Amino acid sequence: MELPKSLRFVGGQPGCSVTGRKVVCRIGTVRPGQTTVGVITTKVSKRAKVGRTMRIRGTVTWGGARASRSFPAVRVAETADLAMSKSAPATSRAGAAIPYEMRVRNLGPSTAENVVVRTDGLARLVEQDAACVPQRAGFVCAVGSLPAGQERTLRIKAVPGGNAREGAVVKSRSRATSATTDVRTGNNAAVARTTITRAAAGAPDKPEASAQGAPSGGKPTARAGGARAAAYVSRPDSGGGAPSGVMGPVKALAESPLTGIDTAAVFGLSFGVVGGAFALTRLGRARRREQD
Repeated sequence: MELPKSLRFVGGQPGCSVTGRKVVCRIGTVRPGQTTVGVITTKVSKRAKVGRTMRIRGTVTWGGARASRSFPAVRVAETADLAMSKSAPATSRAGAAIPYEMRVRNLGPSTAENVVVRTDGLARLVEQDAACVPQRAGFVCAVGSLPAGQERTLRIKAVPGGNAREGAVVKSRSRATSATTDVRTGNNAAVARTTITRAAAGAPDKPEASAQGAPSGGKPTARAGGARAAAYVSRPDSGGGAPSGVMGPVKALAESPLTGIDTAAVFGLSFGVVGGAFALTRLGRARRREQD
């Protein structure tokens, strides 16, 4: 098969080699009724234009015979790169609400659609951004569309769970996601840490009044204090198919992400030989996991 300029050969099964843009896979003997499947992996060029459709045609030869088929078309998808940061006071008194500031920025190149910031942990919101709503174990903030180069800042106050006593370190982790393909997910999450100190003298060890005006019971607790601490960016989460049997050109259009920054988005192409027939299919794309 001949790869277009927008694709670069990354690897393949044993027996596959590349010369320039021409990829050759030596299959060997195929007995009557036998099916042989092979896979190659390619990388989308950083210079590939968003929306461009890539088409590849493969040819199988045996003896003096030959047959050609087309892989399903693949379109270069719009991509974004969300970067998350989060800050909170270095210390806070027991029972007081902790203020958090979360920033999510789109490094591009395309608009990030349906951006959502999720925060895990048992906490009660007492002041919140209009975009944020509480959930069973945390809260979620709907940011919406975020054009390339722009950022959104979210500010909230939350009272940590009842086990946040003096000396405890409250860790609040937030993660940003988008409906648009994100080419680098290692910078999507951030953690802010706050150390709980002794409650103010004479103040009850109870949460402050909620934003709805619920009484706190007794004297007001001290406001969260201490210098702001820088956000800690968390490490990224640790963490094919056979021929379809449809012969001839396949018109299904699939999305393949445009690579950029430090990560490679790749997709696989599989081919199959059934007796004297030849079929081509596209495998699901896969993204390399990144390391900090």
